[in-house]
Amino acid sequence: MEHPDYYSAYLAISPSLWWDGDLYVKKTRSNIEKKKIPEKKIVATVGSLEGGDIGRSVRDGFISIMEKEFGNDRFFKSVEIPNEGHNYVTYKTLYEGLQLLYSDWQMPGDLLEGGIEAINKFYKNLSKEYGYTIDVPEVAYSNLAYYVYNQVSTKAAIGVAKQYVDAFPESSFAYFLLGRFNYLYGNLEEAKKYYEIAIDLENKTLNPDSERIVTYTINLQKVEKKIEKKPHENNILK
Repeated sequence: MEHPDYYSAYLAISPSLWWDGDLYVKKTRSNIEKKKIPEKKIVATVGSLEGGDIGRSVRDGFISIMEKEFGNDRFFKSVEIPNEGHNYVTYKTLYEGLQLLYSDWQMPGDLLEGGIEAINKFYKNLSKEYGYTIDVPEVAYSNLAYYVYNQVSTKAAIGVAKQYVDAFPESSFAYFLLGRFNYLYGNLEEAKKYYEIAIDLENKTLNPDSERIVTYTINLQKVEKKIEKKPHENNILK
């Protein structure tokens, strides 16, 4: 109410709003009348067993005023924690509250149709909403690569995998996918090169993933056998 720009979102856990004669309940009502409530996410919680000053000031005061003005919209949410009083409401509130505050965090699956441009735009808007930089995660690139492979073409998937490698040059899985799509496209030498890089990068990590190394190695051996067969097949054709 006093300094809304200090944070990008607020979680009010059974707040003691009854101090100074319900001062902040009164300020809430006054700020609403003056149109001074900022468009910041606010989640307010109260335990179902809470009565007295807390119940009056939070449930019947602050929450009631905010819900009357905003309903349970994207900026304001209220949660009553069942069977909890003031001393223990915090633990369940952290789970419920963070879920609500980060309800927009998950990237919609249909966004993959728009390609990397749509994904970049989503995370740019998300960064603006939460007030700090949120980079496109690695999984978004891998999901997009598989989507393009299944819905568009192997050649297009190679292009996405290259973008993945550019964005995450230390990722062994990025190189593995680039190798995998090259293999499926018939670029065996390219596939071999990227599989080898993937194995090398994974072995250099602090905690190498043994399952990944096995998978990468199996795929490398598979492509090496195909490369060995190629000269023999060419000789037969001649």
